[in-house]
Amino acid sequence: MNIKSTFLAALLLSTTFLNNAQAGDIKYSFGTGYPFYGVAEVSFPAFNDDQRFFVNYKIGGYDTIAAEDAFSAGFEQLLDGKNNQTVGFTIGAIGVRDGTKCDQDTGAGDVFRCEFGKLFSSEVTNGAALNYSYYFNGVHNSGTKIRFELGYGQSSKTNTNRVDGSVILSYQF
Repeated sequence: MNIKSTFLAALLLSTTFLNNAQAGDIKYSFGTGYPFYGVAEVSFPAFNDDQRFFVNYKIGGYDTIAAEDAFSAGFEQLLDGKNNQTVGFTIGAIGVRDGTKCDQDTGAGDVFRCEFGKLFSSEVTNGAALNYSYYFNGVHNSGTKIRFELGYGQSSKTNTNRVDGSVILSYQF
């Protein structure tokens, strides 16, 4: 999946729906999590007050020095009358992992090369995921939220297909 194409599609989608959203309906959030240590997000109403689109920018790679950055977009549907829980899907960056492929049967020199290489080898997993979010003060209010994403995609450098996911804790303004 080409991340630039995903971002462009998300941008076009967001401009279409932002024209119908009022300023108070647009929410911004900033947070952290695993494996992404920085997430900035914009969300806005989709087709009604029970549905929202979001676009976010993620920086990740806790296990490496060379952080990967990526974009994703998604959709959320409210589950309960208290406006705290949502389910939906995410397309784009869904995880980050170490991209090195090291055998356990390598010699001492290869072990050093392999371990050193892990510091600079993070790879974003681009794909599709299901998500679940819990908004502690409700979807339409400022406050803390947590999102879990689990999906399937392809790594950005080695093109390996894999299951990946993330947990994001953020504050919505």
